[in-house]
Amino acid sequence: SAGRGPLTLPQQATMYALALLALLARGAGAHWWNGDKCPCPGSDAWVFTGTMVDTHFEGATCAVVQAEMLARIAGEQLWEDPHNGGSYKVISASMDRMEAERRTGDGKYLDKMVFHFTETFNGGCEVKGCSQSQVFSLMDFSTNFCNLHNLYCGSMDGCPIASTDLVYKERSHTTLYNWGGMNKRTCLGKSTDSLRGAAASEQAAQQA
Repeated sequence: SAGRGPLTLPQQATMYALALLALLARGAGAHWWNGDKCPCPGSDAWVFTGTMVDTHFEGATCAVVQAEMLARIAGEQLWEDPHNGGSYKVISASMDRMEAERRTGDGKYLDKMVFHFTETFNGGCEVKGCSQSQVFSLMDFSTNFCNLHNLYCGSMDGCPIASTDLVYKERSHTTLYNWGGMNKRTCLGKSTDSLRGAAASEQAAQQA
């Protein structure tokens, strides 16, 4: 930008590293994270973070699990997102699939998510969820994980509920290139969206 001197060697190295990571994300990331096993919402951002979680629910059918998730999104029983007061919205919902989005409490950032519901033989439910950021991002401070986790977590993790306290086990967590975080403690406070904004601003400044 105008008025800025030449980049230092560390700044140049950072720029080259970001460019390489961007190329990797557009290639391998788009292929794996939008595959048949758990289709993700996708992102128009050149580099983005994402988290995929496989959760098993005991003693609750998929209808019960999805009903609780929808109740939280609707704000029933005065439910509020404990992760910095984000705002959820349902895009579409059917018996075996739900698409939603979440905007951060400050209104600056939007993430999209997809959930797939499968009944299990013992009367439980398996849910595969995927959340991806929609803006340039190399780290999300657990935001994508919390987007998913906060829609079904219960008293076993200290989470507020709308109507049903679900029993579950998050059997696997996967982050896109390990840039995203998966810390449950951050899902209950105000600590991460602001950090995410600061990181995004720093990344943008490095590219200016």
